[in-house]
Amino acid sequence: MKIGIVCYPSYGGSGGFATSLAQELAKRNHEIHIISYDLPFNLSKDWPKNLHFHKVDVTDYPVFKESPYTIALTNKLAEVIQEERLDIVHAHYAMPHAVALSMARKMVRRKIKTITTLHGTDATIMGKDQNLGNTLEFAIKDSDAITTVSESLAKEAKKNYNLKTTPHVIYNFVTTYKKSRITLRGLRKIFADPNEKILIHVSNFRPVKRIRDVIAVFDGVQKKIPAKLLLVGDGPDLIKAKQAARRKKIAGKVHFLGFQLDIAKLLSISDLFLLTSENEGFNLSALEAISCGVPIIGSNTVGMSEMVTDNKAGVLSRVGNTKHMIKNAIELLENKDKWLAYSINGMNAVKNKYRPEIIVPQYEELYKKVLKAK
Repeated sequence: MKIGIVCYPSYGGSGGFATSLAQELAKRNHEIHIISYDLPFNLSKDWPKNLHFHKVDVTDYPVFKESPYTIALTNKLAEVIQEERLDIVHAHYAMPHAVALSMARKMVRRKIKTITTLHGTDATIMGKDQNLGNTLEFAIKDSDAITTVSESLAKEAKKNYNLKTTPHVIYNFVTTYKKSRITLRGLRKIFADPNEKILIHVSNFRPVKRIRDVIAVFDGVQKKIPAKLLLVGDGPDLIKAKQAARRKKIAGKVHFLGFQLDIAKLLSISDLFLLTSENEGFNLSALEAISCGVPIIGSNTVGMSEMVTDNKAGVLSRVGNTKHMIKNAIELLENKDKWLAYSINGMNAVKNKYRPEIIVPQYEELYKKVLKAK
């Protein structure tokens, strides 16, 4: 099949998953075309020969307050669909990808099938937004198929977008595996002493991640147990994390590592993964964490209970309840048997449910089904 994938190029999240899906599909001999405004972060690690990238160029006009990206994306999508004779285009994250794709399919002179995957806030918050909801509902309903990455998100999407049927649920997958701590002793010594625990948080540092809660949880833990915190990624609230660490006088115990390509090494030397978000769908970084045997401590948001609670791979609390998160983290770190059980549960869950050999064929079957439909 000739498949277009439109996504964000950013680290992790919907863009990270879309890039991984593109790579796996290309390995299965499909012709893949990624359309985005920049080269996806993960693509540099693995670029199959039948995977192509199409950059969306945006021209700044003084008359516009913001760059007209949605229009430029629509134009590029129509161009690629027509010139590459694509069979199907898969939009990851509704805003603005589903909207641009809906317009592009009406511009081209050939039939094109479309699929939209909702990853998180595009199924929850944006569906309730009076300024976005109606447009997103129109674009999503214009898709030939709709998927979400968790059962909870499917229910939210059906309700918020007035869908007649519940979207297909196809979970995220990861390709990370736990690496031997023995071989990573040197790396671990860089960040922590042998008697110290390592807590880690990986994200794009947007406000929805509640990064101050991450710092608050770590602060509470390190007062009881010697520990260090690794913060991986970048984004608008990174400065707030640095300020909070300085304010609590723990800046010397927090390592800011920026973007990292080989996240599995950092996860494999860590003891807990912190995820205190306001909203989450089926967080990809958390899934990578449990694949490396790192239990999750975080907030019980839409979708995360399916990954963490159902698989007994960590402990979740109400959003903002940092005291409860601290208590859970300390209990887990002090109970080796419980920590080990959660660690093994997470790795087994990924092995049995969230590997590419399980998930990618589900997308292939959906593509075939959509293409066969009139």
